[in-house]
Amino acid sequence: MARAPHSKTQAEQPVDVAGAERVSAAVTRIFYDKGFGFVQPDGQDAEAFMHKSAFESRGAFDRLKPGGRVTCVIQSTSKGLRAIDVQVVGG
Repeated sequence: MARAPHSKTQAEQPVDVAGAERVSAAVTRIFYDKGFGFVQPDGQDAEAFMHKSAFESRGAFDRLKPGGRVTCVIQSTSKGLRAIDVQVVGG
């Protein structure tokens, strides 16, 4: 049985963040062993998923703590909100 070619979902597509609005957010939960966590953008009730690959700075994800501050771009996907282009504030 032939398999259909894999097509990337919206969340997997490359994203051009040039000119995108950056927001400040607090780290709410982090799972170091799984490589992801969640942030809550300032002024919003919903959390956004954050993957360690969203950081440009090597090792930044491993230094995060709950309550830590980041700036990021929030992307709406079919699975919910996702934080991309994440940068640690003050670190």
